[in-house]
Amino acid sequence: MSMKIARMILLAFGCATIGLGWAAESSAVKKEPLREYRAVWVDSWNRGILNAAECDELIQTCRDNHVNMVMVEIRKVGDAYYKSNLEPRATNISGGGDFDPLGYLIKIAHDTSGGKKRVEVHAWFVAHRITTGETLDPRHILSRHPEYAMLKSDGDPYAGGNRYLDPGHPGAVDHNVAVIVDCLKHYAIDGINLDYIRYPEYEGQWGYNPVSVARFNAFTGKSGQPSASDPAWDAWRRECVTLEVKKIYVKSLMVDPGVVLTADTINWGFDYGNYENSRAYCDAFQDWVDWLRQGIIDYNALMNYSRTRDRYEGWTKLSLANDAARGSIIGIGAYLQPTVEASLDQLRFARAQGAAGLNIYDWYSEVNAASPATRAEFYAALKADLFSQWADPPVHTWKTHPTTGIFEGTLTAGGAPVDHGTVKVEGLSSASTVTDGSGWYALLGVPPGSHTLRFSKAGHPDALVPASLSAAGKIITLNADLAAGKAQSQKR
Repeated sequence: MSMKIARMILLAFGCATIGLGWAAESSAVKKEPLREYRAVWVDSWNRGILNAAECDELIQTCRDNHVNMVMVEIRKVGDAYYKSNLEPRATNISGGGDFDPLGYLIKIAHDTSGGKKRVEVHAWFVAHRITTGETLDPRHILSRHPEYAMLKSDGDPYAGGNRYLDPGHPGAVDHNVAVIVDCLKHYAIDGINLDYIRYPEYEGQWGYNPVSVARFNAFTGKSGQPSASDPAWDAWRRECVTLEVKKIYVKSLMVDPGVVLTADTINWGFDYGNYENSRAYCDAFQDWVDWLRQGIIDYNALMNYSRTRDRYEGWTKLSLANDAARGSIIGIGAYLQPTVEASLDQLRFARAQGAAGLNIYDWYSEVNAASPATRAEFYAALKADLFSQWADPPVHTWKTHPTTGIFEGTLTAGGAPVDHGTVKVEGLSSASTVTDGSGWYALLGVPPGSHTLRFSKAGHPDALVPASLSAAGKIITLNADLAAGKAQSQKR
């Protein structure tokens, strides 16, 4: 059953179904869904999780106002607001040298003693914007690997004073994956929230890391610096971001099958009616519509920050029109709205359209700086009008009742990673992909049963490898080597 049909049934009968979880409502109906995400982004540049008192205030405010999820920024510029094995500790943590913001927050948010409600903690990772000009710690990824940096076509690495990791460099992607997996292995986070999982918004052509350019030329047979007007170069950059998202998704599921992956996606401009002409697709190379359709994110955390009604509503509808296999959590820029009521209007619209969740950007900037309203008034109105009773988060049917599984692994030739090789399931047209710069691949949506995987790369004979997917929800690791004609599998 599709998510859209489920929403229609829930609306028609006014009840919840196990595994479906939330109900849409018409604009004339005020009844609250029995399940939905009610979230707030919490940045780590400012007050929020920097010490125990701030964490206590955050979670108590959420419980008092029936907010059931926080998206907390635990990696803002290649630093860590937790005990990371891979990146340096953030410098503005004020809770003392031993204070672990993420660990403490999870402890109090998940504490249900005395009837307290459990608040989900989703770890917000800034993926590509890696510094805003800070003096870099020796452990910072750019200190250790400056070659991972993104460059403009003229070689300039600075985007408005910021620097980015380039998703066209396999080392940058694998570092991001390793950071997230390391956190997931050591903390009971409920979700992973990806931010800046795109190219920069600043003027100029981006993505000209020499390794990415060399990979593109090897794949296409071209030479020299790619032209900014070359559609193949645009497609390459979109593919690099998409493969990174997929890798984070699959590798995270291999650690915790229940973890939820969301991506902070952009709504720039008014091209929601022609997405492939939008700045999200053409300038930032963030094809989030495709991510929803592929099922490589669980929810689209749309950063739908706008005062303009048709823009806000158009982007909301675009996300909901493409999330039948997954879901949409619509985020508002509360700080932009002239009144508290304007913020509530946007949240009402998203709920009425059937969004799986409502999100607020962000903690301690819930009201416009020019507004006479206070934060207390904002939360009072939010609770009275929209969150009058507690609602648990949605049940993710694709996780609780999966119908397909995943093949993943690494393709090599003589032990060397095969870049941009092709991997597909014979006889299953929907299950086809390319390998990334480390030779990694993943095939999602594979039905249980016996299959044959075909591994291909120009200059090598194809390898046909029998493989079995024993049950829905399984992830099977199958590594293959074209030169040796060998394959190894491991069930998960």
